[in-house]
Amino acid sequence: MFTHYISGGVEYFEYGEMKKGFPFPESLIRFLYLAMEPYDAELKRAGKALREYYPSRDEKYLDVVREVLDELAGLHEYFEFVRYDFCARMEKAKKLSADDASVIDLIHHDELPRIYSDVWNLQRAIKGLFASALDKDNAEMSVAEYFSNAEHDLLRSYHFREIATRYELIDGEMTEVLQPKSYLDLVDYDIRECLKRDIKMRVCKNCGRYFALTGKASAEYCDITTFENGRTCKDVGAMRVYTKNKNNNETFTEYRREYKRRFGWIRAGKIEPNDFYAWSAMAKEQEAACEKGEITFDEFKKWLARP
Repeated sequence: MFTHYISGGVEYFEYGEMKKGFPFPESLIRFLYLAMEPYDAELKRAGKALREYYPSRDEKYLDVVREVLDELAGLHEYFEFVRYDFCARMEKAKKLSADDASVIDLIHHDELPRIYSDVWNLQRAIKGLFASALDKDNAEMSVAEYFSNAEHDLLRSYHFREIATRYELIDGEMTEVLQPKSYLDLVDYDIRECLKRDIKMRVCKNCGRYFALTGKASAEYCDITTFENGRTCKDVGAMRVYTKNKNNNETFTEYRREYKRRFGWIRAGKIEPNDFYAWSAMAKEQEAACEKGEITFDEFKKWLARP
């Protein structure tokens, strides 16, 4: 049996002897930005193999489907259910007689190729939900208003499915456990949990993707997008802040040093007060330019050193 539930802020996927856990709602966010285009041809290849299997009942065509399902399951844990469920149905199909037409309903050739368009439409609807009602900074309406309007927008809005859940005692707490009949149930369950827990979303300042505000409400960078060097956007953001603060501190320190030096010239009669304050105003402009990255720190130091 394949089950999905959330316990202690971690979402779990259990099937067979496997158990995978991720910080909630990481799976939903990653699903939102899956690039399905590279898998469209493979999904169609699986559909073609099934059409070949019906009249021939040659298991080599089911091997093709398994290959595609393995590749798909590696893309996202939601698709682990697709593999788990479809492989189980293929085993049932193998036991049907050669003239039993119910094999088509059991493992329909359109089911897998349809995933490509279904995911695309679902991603668009979820992004619309986030932007309209869950975006911490730019939401246009409340969740209640969104779903009230959704009743009149059947094509673009997100609409809930009927899903099967049960309550179980997990880690000492009664927990709602999903028993999916489709990978779409997994998506639906996670969206419901986001709404129940009043989780808000924000666009990452680095990668431009949504992330969930499950920690500090002031967070500006996600920790989901990972780069080739293993760093996340949060790592990149922390480095930017550190670099900016370091540069700003060095820039200000250099400015204050030169400011004090030249201010002393007034008492020594080396400079007129009006000339000093005119220099100070220009120095502040140069300092601001350095902080913005318009000039380098070395260029700023050279400017300060001018007579």
